[in-house]
Amino acid sequence: MSTKSIMNTNGNNTSFTFPRIPSARSLKFYGTGAVYGHGGTTYVDVYDDDTKTWVNIKALTGNPYLVQQFGTITFTKRSISGVRWRTTAHWHGTHSAMGITVDYQAAVVGGVNLTASIHKQDFSYYGQMSHEDGLQAQWKILVNGIQKYPASGYTTLTSVPFNFGKNLPHTDFNIGTNTVQIETRDSGGNIETFAYTMTKVNATPTVVAQLSAKVIHGQDIKLNTTFNDANTDDKVQYRVLLNNVQRFPSSGFSALENVPATLSIVFSNSELNVGTNTVRVEFKDDWGAAGTWTETITKLNAVPTLTGNMSGLTLNATINDTDGDDVRYRILINGIQVFPESNYTTLLNVPLEIKYTLSSHQVNIGSTNLIRVEYVDSIGSIGAWEKPFIADFAGLMFCDEAETYYSTDLGEILKYLDFGTIVAGQTSTAERVWLKNTLGYPVEEIQLWNTQGELDGVNAKAEISYSTAPFEAMDVLEFADQLNHGEKIPLYVRIVTNRFAAYGGMFDIYVKADPVL
Repeated sequence: MSTKSIMNTNGNNTSFTFPRIPSARSLKFYGTGAVYGHGGTTYVDVYDDDTKTWVNIKALTGNPYLVQQFGTITFTKRSISGVRWRTTAHWHGTHSAMGITVDYQAAVVGGVNLTASIHKQDFSYYGQMSHEDGLQAQWKILVNGIQKYPASGYTTLTSVPFNFGKNLPHTDFNIGTNTVQIETRDSGGNIETFAYTMTKVNATPTVVAQLSAKVIHGQDIKLNTTFNDANTDDKVQYRVLLNNVQRFPSSGFSALENVPATLSIVFSNSELNVGTNTVRVEFKDDWGAAGTWTETITKLNAVPTLTGNMSGLTLNATINDTDGDDVRYRILINGIQVFPESNYTTLLNVPLEIKYTLSSHQVNIGSTNLIRVEYVDSIGSIGAWEKPFIADFAGLMFCDEAETYYSTDLGEILKYLDFGTIVAGQTSTAERVWLKNTLGYPVEEIQLWNTQGELDGVNAKAEISYSTAPFEAMDVLEFADQLNHGEKIPLYVRIVTNRFAAYGGMFDIYVKADPVL
């Protein structure tokens, strides 16, 4: 902007004229005091050099008004020989100045040639500099509001016209739309800005990926990928995630690679969950354009099943798996693992038959116990079976009519078969004793026999018989028939003495049998 002042005096004139104003785009009248017009119409005229006439460009009617009310007056005729202010009445300005402020035209850029679209090549800008009044000019170039050339200020003032231009590296530009500004300044200090739009393009890289299978049971999965980019001079990097856990590389992205780039990776079956698994490949080029590929893998696996029961202290069970997978298992009693000592068994083929007999020391005899079998197949599916049961001694047990045992399954005495005091020469009454099968499985070929123990076996001896009437003493009682779990058979026991018997004592009865498998 430039200011011209015409006077500093009282008014009452009807007109005054400013001299030639080169390359003006607009002007604005001002008064430093109370400068105003009286009555009639006040005009602003410019002198047209071509027609050699005054041309009115603004008029105000009113009484009174300040000169500032003219505001900024714009026009297209740049080079004019003068500006005239006139009124049909008179103007008045007490000890005031009236003037104009002029906006001049700066240097002009024309004949522009620029690169409209780039990727990694330089941006090129060329143009011609001119000035209507022939003033020297200088320039600078900005990208998105940031000066790129020269480093600061403007280029050197140069006489017009002249050609100018600049190549800028692609790194000066953002992906997408960019604004390039050429700012000119003439030797008079007048500035003009010219704006252009250019685009930096960058294609998103692509991937072709394939899984060896999408529905599996026990097999591994292979992923094959090929990365590409329409901008063949770009490089790509990538990473692979399985169920949101990074699988390759261990962290971050791979190193940048030229395209096409390939990757093959194997997911072991053990890495995959039963059900749905998500494979995600993330990739980007060296300019950050990113893409994602996602696919799912379904891993099918039936949970193994167990059918079983408790027979006494013996567990009879069968584990099966519809997929035919091997299984391993462990047995717990009342929350305490009893088999194997730790962890699980090794993997075993199905169907898997289990026959496991507990020790009476592992259970609470006469109370409710809980047996639990936990099992897992080779793929990792877990199952469990449990059953409450009342624990009893396991064996061929001697008991009375009320099924009260004489000893434990380990031979520990619980009570005695007591014949009381027997007079020498007498025979005791025959006592019925029961043999009960609590093994959990049937037996056959049962044999019972007794030893004399503390008895002398001549003057006092213990005898056993199948019956009491008649009582036929036998060295061995044999029962060929099968005795199932929970069943019992009777035998009879007595003490026989003669007159030479001097003492009594303990004796033992033994039993053996063959299991029916």
